[in-house]
Amino acid sequence: MTESPLVIAITTVPTRQDADQIAATLIEGALAACVQIDGPMTSHYTWQGKHETADEYRIVIKTLSHKLDDVADAVHRRHPYDTPQWVVIGLIEASVAYDNWARQVIR
Repeated sequence: MTESPLVIAITTVPTRQDADQIAATLIEGALAACVQIDGPMTSHYTWQGKHETADEYRIVIKTLSHKLDDVADAVHRRHPYDTPQWVVIGLIEASVAYDNWARQVIR
């Protein structure tokens, strides 16, 4: 059996409180090794045919690929948007020490 690779999942939320709640859920549930919050940042996008601009907080989640369904479920249950951004990026490389640490904290 192949080891589950580390991946990065990204979403955005409208408030720091939303971001902190999602981060706490993932860390306390041992679903992610690390959750980083950036922002506020300005997002430009089209919603219902109109150009929109909003301040948002980006959440960057480091987890293992076999945990993605659980992570996505936890994020989407707490997410305030009807159609939240959910993007998952595969890693090309991670240091051995970081990879080992992540595997120890994700259950």
